[in-house]
Amino acid sequence: MKLEKILLKNILILNLIVVFLTFLISLGLRINLLIKDENNNIYLTSKMFEKHLNDVLSKTNSYKEYILSKNDIIFIFDKNPLIRKFSLNALEEELNKIIKDNSFIKSITIKNNNDIVLKVGSNENIDMQNSFSLSNDCFCINIINNISDNKILTFTLNLNNIFSDFINSISSSVGLLLKYNNNFYSLKPNTIDLIENTNKYFISKPLIFDNTNLYIFRNKSIIYNAILNYLFFFLIIFSISFIIVFFISKKIANKITTPINNITDTISDYKNFKNFIPIDINKFSEYEVITLAEKFNKMGLELKNYIQNMEDLVLKRTQKIEEQNLNLELLNKKLRKISITDELTSLYNRHFFNEMFIKAYKLAYREKLYINFAILDIDHFKNINDTYGHLAGDYCLKELGKITKNHFNRENDMIFRYGGEEFVIYYLSKESTNFDKSLDL
Repeated sequence: MKLEKILLKNILILNLIVVFLTFLISLGLRINLLIKDENNNIYLTSKMFEKHLNDVLSKTNSYKEYILSKNDIIFIFDKNPLIRKFSLNALEEELNKIIKDNSFIKSITIKNNNDIVLKVGSNENIDMQNSFSLSNDCFCINIINNISDNKILTFTLNLNNIFSDFINSISSSVGLLLKYNNNFYSLKPNTIDLIENTNKYFISKPLIFDNTNLYIFRNKSIIYNAILNYLFFFLIIFSISFIIVFFISKKIANKITTPINNITDTISDYKNFKNFIPIDINKFSEYEVITLAEKFNKMGLELKNYIQNMEDLVLKRTQKIEEQNLNLELLNKKLRKISITDELTSLYNRHFFNEMFIKAYKLAYREKLYINFAILDIDHFKNINDTYGHLAGDYCLKELGKITKNHFNRENDMIFRYGGEEFVIYYLSKESTNFDKSLDL
């Protein structure tokens, strides 16, 4: 029964892994497809809005041409007050009609030497010096046209309404972002929202309008909702698959384990194959089980011989390995001694000093010990080498090494050849010592 449970468990796990991997792959492909489609939709919408904006600008330009073709635009600057007033009234009526018919036009302003001659539409004080300006409830596009010297006709367009008209025409849920003074703003009818984090949106490539970037965007929650729906669908399919796979796996496991349990009961008395005795195959009726028993007998006899041979081989190799380990240990000790010993003076070398002094310093700092430390140097050593040769210099170094080693011969005395004719001596002590006197060799 235990084998049946293990087989059932493994078959279930294998099938569930296959189902889960299939889900992950399909989910990844689905997400990739959704993102690709969304980016394509954003791109197409961006192009459509670009065309819509160009149409609005073209329409505005036609209104500009119409206004400039009127005689009233000339007479409003006439010195005769009656003519000027009549022309202002007539032109104001025309401009009001234009604004009434076009919700995207916020105001139309005519200036003479920066003085407002006529303004129709919103009375809000808007900065008209730049192409883009921020009002209380929207972003404005200022279309500035020169009538003549110091006389300017300005159309102030409501970008929020332009985009709102565009969205209504295509029935889409996209939004419009505008980058203004290094900040991102979301434009809605009569409202402007500051966007602090743009990572949660799909954003199109910028539409550049007079050095200002406009972006079409859509919230990524659309993708999340699609993923949640897909997960819900997967859970339903997974539950159904689990039930089906469970019953199929149980039937397969039972069919596999029944004959195996029969032969397992027969060979359960074998603790090892060292004293293996072939089992009697005449007690089995199933062909597969008989074949399995014959193979088991053959394997058991082979294992019996193999175990005996392996025991002999392991014994020999164990003895050889122990001998090699002993030789290797002796060789490592010898190499360690060579690596930390100065070849000429048989004292410790500079490499070993760098290793040991750091440990000694940390120990002294931790235990509050004294460090008795000295650097020795042979005076006029160069003259010895130059006068008597380097062999004589080497002899002096050897003798000095012997003298210092004989003088500082306690277990905690550390003597090093630091380099050239320089030697280092130090030891740790719990109390202050007459170290300077002990240096009088």
